[in-house]
Amino acid sequence: MNILVMAYAISPYRGSEYAVAWNYVMRMSKKNNLTVLYGTSDEHIGETDTIDKYLKEHTVKNVRFIAVQPNILTNLLNWPNRNGLFVYTFYYAFAVWQRTAYNVAKEIIKTEHFDLVHNVGPIGYREPGYLWKLGLPYIWGPVGGANNAPLQLMKHMPLIGRMKQTFRNVANIIQFHTKHRLKLALKATDVLLTATSENQRKFKKVYHKDSIYFPENCITGEITLDESKFDNPSKYNIIVIGTLDSRKSIGIFLESLVQVYNRDMLHVDIVGDGPLRDNL
Repeated sequence: MNILVMAYAISPYRGSEYAVAWNYVMRMSKKNNLTVLYGTSDEHIGETDTIDKYLKEHTVKNVRFIAVQPNILTNLLNWPNRNGLFVYTFYYAFAVWQRTAYNVAKEIIKTEHFDLVHNVGPIGYREPGYLWKLGLPYIWGPVGGANNAPLQLMKHMPLIGRMKQTFRNVANIIQFHTKHRLKLALKATDVLLTATSENQRKFKKVYHKDSIYFPENCITGEITLDESKFDNPSKYNIIVIGTLDSRKSIGIFLESLVQVYNRDMLHVDIVGDGPLRDNL
């Protein structure tokens, strides 16, 4: 098939959503022709140096990558976020960028045939983009973000972290139930993929929309543990990778280690940096 893919953030080197999009493209391109619209491979909208360098050095068969460059308004709105002044302006900038990407897609389908559109990323439901308006069979997901941070797990957060998560919870409830473009996008979606079972339940309960539970890492079956790894080791080695902020709740993990009876048999590597590094 010829598939038009929306993958805002994509990179062969980064993890999280960048890796989800990259792995999807690598797998689907084995039997399909993909045209991938993207906005970044690095930190901010329009920063594509990493993937540009990769594509100069490697050939990716059956895939055409099209970088959608931000316009002046997108750059102006994203300036406070880019400079660390007010990160939430990114969402306004991103909405404008999505409109630009939609205009690029409209021009492409005037002269080329596509069997379907797949909006792979970003994972958050808040920005469904506009490619669902193209009138082609439409897949969206994996989608997440509808769940809220549990109050029980917030009580040991620093005050600023609790305030941010509380604000996010309240805003999230309002947005998920009232966002007009979300409702339109869901109505036009032929196949919805949800990243967690909780998100699957919420989309069904609030919007009566069936979805396929499809986690980002694609592990959908039963996970079997190789117990031989734990036969009398001298140490149990654990690694944690991620940003050291209240959102990631590394503190909960560290508190749990204190409860382990033979904790002298544990060795933990924590890889990452962030505002809570000294505190942790």
